Amino acid sequence: WKCSICRTKSVQGKKHTSTMSLESKLDRDLDDIKNENNNSSTGKRVYVGNLSWKTSWQDLKDHMRSAGNVVYADVFRDDIGRSKGCGIVEFSNPEEATNAIQTLNDTKIQDTDRLIFVREDRESGNRHNNSSRGYRRNNNYGHNNGGGNHQGRKIFVGNLPWNTTWQILKDLCKEYGDVARADIMYGYDGRSKGQGTVLFENEEDAQAAISALNEYEFEGRTLNVHEDKYA
Repeated sequence: WKCSICRTKSVQGKKHTSTMSLESKLDRDLDDIKNENNNSSTGKRVYVGNLSWKTSWQDLKDHMRSAGNVVYADVFRDDIGRSKGCGIVEFSNPEEATNAIQTLNDTKIQDTDRLIFVREDRESGNRHNNSSRGYRRNNNYGHNNGGGNHQGRKIFVGNLPWNTTWQILKDLCKEYGDVARADIMYGYDGRSKGQGTVLFENEEDAQAAISALNEYEFEGRTLNVHEDKYA
């Protein structure tokens, strides 16, 4: 025999335990779903950078499908809808993604004049869930982004004004030689890091730019220019 108060406490304790068990099960189920989603795209996605601002997701998909069956393509945009100049593409299998990296890196999308770079999407899963459709730009954006051997032809430009775009940087550097590509680095919040990289067609032009622009006063800031050690 138990008093009514004891019986009430016992029932409440069972309800509390049952609720805790249910919440724990739901948490485990959600974790399993997230892990399945992340694993399902592992190795199948590539990151594509240096896109022209006018390139749409359909343009990107049409260009990338020469490497395999594209199941998803997206161009990342900021809060007001402007292209961030990069995106991701998901293929049916890892072999097609690898083929895209090998065959489409340093190619041009139709009606554009920019050489895109294609590499493995290092944030597969997390990037898709947080993209803009919510993308957060990789901190290393601008380094190791072209593939191939760029040693001696690629320079790093630091202490840039925050409003410097890739086009402004390219225009600044093209006085010293033929520029193949210029990039501005951005942080996770989408803001410029005040840094960028410029790829020249040859080493002589790159060295000329370093000699002329290192410690050069540009819009009130002293530039730091040297060979890109990550090239």
